[in-house]
Amino acid sequence: MPVSEEQLERWARGPSATETDQCDTTVRRITQALRPHFGDRVAIFPQGSYRNRTNIRQDSDVDVVVRDNQTFYPDTDQMTPQALARFNATRSQADHTFEQFKTKVHQLLRGAFGARVERRNKCILVPETASGVNGDVVPCFVHRRFDADGNVTAEGIEFDADDGRRYNSFPDQHYANGTAKNEATKRMYKRMVRILKNVRGELVERGELAPDAMHSFFTECVVFNGVPNSAFLASTYYLASKQVMEALWNALKEESTSKFVEVNELKYLFFGGRTAEQARVFLQAAYTFIGH
Repeated sequence: MPVSEEQLERWARGPSATETDQCDTTVRRITQALRPHFGDRVAIFPQGSYRNRTNIRQDSDVDVVVRDNQTFYPDTDQMTPQALARFNATRSQADHTFEQFKTKVHQLLRGAFGARVERRNKCILVPETASGVNGDVVPCFVHRRFDADGNVTAEGIEFDADDGRRYNSFPDQHYANGTAKNEATKRMYKRMVRILKNVRGELVERGELAPDAMHSFFTECVVFNGVPNSAFLASTYYLASKQVMEALWNALKEESTSKFVEVNELKYLFFGGRTAEQARVFLQAAYTFIGH
């Protein structure tokens, strides 16, 4: 039996005012715990589905970035040897390591919220502050990407996980591009992302999709690619979802997948374990589930 238009409409809605207030409270309390020590040296801001307004009821956590603005990791892969030599001649050592920074953030959060604060591989979990929402705090440095001549072309965030791996991302660019896409589709882009996130949750609950398949960020990025804005515009959510998924299916042909990017448009999408086949399996299951 097809999913009703009323159900699709409910899934498309953004978070309620109460849910938004709860997330805002968590961000504010974490900021209050850290700001007295670091002052303006750090930027503290939400990222992920909460900031991008693609979160759904199952997204019970809010990601909070704590970025040391005075320390950066350089991406010099595009630099010429001459530019790299100039860069290395003028660079200076940071006054603390990333490990020291993350440890200090952890100590401050434990002091503010108690022993339940847990250091994890990529973040520090602040469980259910007074708002009732978990906060995943991500300490990080600035990430700077340089061109061949040594000019900065993009800035994001970068951090070392406890397992030794290093990660970088571009939350500001993601937010800006997602907002632009949403406006260009008369706010249907983010509504369609929420619908597909809810469908994913239903498929996982029914055992028709692996729990580790198509996480929130991955889903948001897939919908960003390969779909003309006109496909989002339809008289019903049922028809819009059909048009969007069919456009995505065509775009996910093998010869097209190399063009898929993250919403930030600065990194390719299919790497680090994310594959086009995962997206195709999900789309096929979601298409059938909705009743197309």
